Amino acid sequence: MKPTALTFIFLLFTATTVSATNLNTRILKISGEEQAVVVKTTDGTLKLLKAGDRIDTDKQIIAFEGDHVVLEGPGEWGTVRYVVDVSAGQMHISSMARRPMEKHTFGGVGK
Repeated sequence: MKPTALTFIFLLFTATTVSATNLNTRILKISGEEQAVVVKTTDGTLKLLKAGDRIDTDKQIIAFEGDHVVLEGPGEWGTVRYVVDVSAGQMHISSMARRPMEKHTFGGVGK
C-alpha cells in the first residue's frame, strides 16, 4: 500500500479517547458470553441491554467483542463508533470517527 494511502486512512479514521461524560448512561457490567450489559441510567434505574438496544437516546449497541461492547452514534462527519471496556469499576471509552482531511499552510506557503 502506498504511503499516501496509509496517511489518508490514518487521517480518515482517527481513534481518540473519550471522557465518560459523552455517555449519559453508566455501564456497570459487560458480559461477552451472554451478549448483554448492565447499565445505570441517569435516574438511577438498572437495565439489562443486548445488541440492537439503545443505550442513550442517540447511541446503539451493535456488537460485543470479548469483554468490550461496541456502540454507534451520530457524529459531526458521520457515524462514530465507541468501544467501551469496564475494568475495576471504571469505564474506558475509545471512539473512532470519520473526519475530513485538513489542509494546513505553514508560513504562507501553499495558499
